Amino acid sequence: MRRGSSSELYFASVDIHHCYDNINQPHLLKLVDKILSKNEYASQECTILSSCDGKSRLMQKKEKSIGSPGNVKSFLEHASAIADRHSNAVFVDKVRCKIASKPALLSLLNEHLSRNVVVLKDQFAPQLLLQTSGIPQGSILSSLLCNYYYGDIESHLFEGIFDDASKDQHLIIRVVDDFILITSDKKTSEKFVHKMKQGSSHYGVQLNEKKTRTSHEIDQSLDTSGKTSQGKMNGEGYFQWCGLLINTMNCEVQIDYNRFAGTRALDTLTINRVANEGEKFARNLQSFVRPRCTPILFDSRINSSSTMMVNFHQAIAMCAVKAVNYIVQYLDVGNNQNEHFLFQCVKDVVVFAHNLIQSRLRKLDDTIQIPVKDFVDSQDAMWLGIHAFKAVYRHTKNPNFNERTSLLAKYLKKLQPLNLLALNVVALKSLKSFDLKRFHM
Repeated sequence: MRRGSSSELYFASVDIHHCYDNINQPHLLKLVDKILSKNEYASQECTILSSCDGKSRLMQKKEKSIGSPGNVKSFLEHASAIADRHSNAVFVDKVRCKIASKPALLSLLNEHLSRNVVVLKDQFAPQLLLQTSGIPQGSILSSLLCNYYYGDIESHLFEGIFDDASKDQHLIIRVVDDFILITSDKKTSEKFVHKMKQGSSHYGVQLNEKKTRTSHEIDQSLDTSGKTSQGKMNGEGYFQWCGLLINTMNCEVQIDYNRFAGTRALDTLTINRVANEGEKFARNLQSFVRPRCTPILFDSRINSSSTMMVNFHQAIAMCAVKAVNYIVQYLDVGNNQNEHFLFQCVKDVVVFAHNLIQSRLRKLDDTIQIPVKDFVDSQDAMWLGIHAFKAVYRHTKNPNFNERTSLLAKYLKKLQPLNLLALNVVALKSLKSFDLKRFHM
């Protein structure tokens, strides 16, 4: 399935009802037994010390490596292998190497899964119930095991859906228990929904029909309750899935910001009080934008140049929405405003986001032998980022942001990128679909 395909595409998404609770434990344990191919495993541990905020305070992080006992690396080999992921850090050998046998690991996992106790509050006394099916959702292993489980039974779930002799194109993606099928054949889409609705009592697979969506009407003779879920944005059709908007004509991907409608951005902030609130603000800006620097939004093999720039503008705009709430709540107190510091923080987070995206795209080149183009140059990225912050600041109607908006506007005029007209078109398109009115600021 490639961008720009002239074939009509059909979308269908399904969700498994209570996927963690209904997993077949015996089948999962047999699967893990196959995955553990060695009789023994060795784990090594080292500690990484790095400065926190460039000061004398140190941050400690443990790093483990797992492998067969015959391939245990020396401390220098292990440190060299992970050194490119850490800067300005000191590696400390914990001189700790443990050996675990396969039977011991399976026994530990079996105990972890089958001896999970659920506490139910009762009017007179709490009740302790042993979980006899499914896996505990709070476990650090739950998502990993769930992915292995559904990956293993996909051949059973998809049996009879795809015709190997067909010339039609199909793309199926799964995020834990959320499936989406994009196909050029309508009948394949219908068979997919019908087959998934049948589920499997043995594997604990039951479809959540309320979350079943298609981009087209399903043949009623198939006895399905799939609902059409196709909307419009900037005059183009899109399909909603897992917080994303997928263009139904060319498969370009954007974030579905409509799901934030009616919420307060401040409710999503985690604030830790520190001595220097300004430094904390600068770090928080990076945490605000980091989740939206995912490669799927900026991969030139998926998205056009215009869509990638829209995605960048909206990612910075969402960061700005959270920044406004942070500033109003925690920084606009007394005479603590420092407009030039806040202005520098805005420029820094735009550079951070651009560099992070470029870094993640370069890593794709190491795994996929198809070149990934730069989604936007640094000057255009700065213009888009400053424009997004200016638009959000202006929307607040808060007098404290008048000078901040003015500083951004003056800097925006100085940038003067070569394709200014095209960037303005992108920014207007971005703000139209982003719709600042949906946010409480």
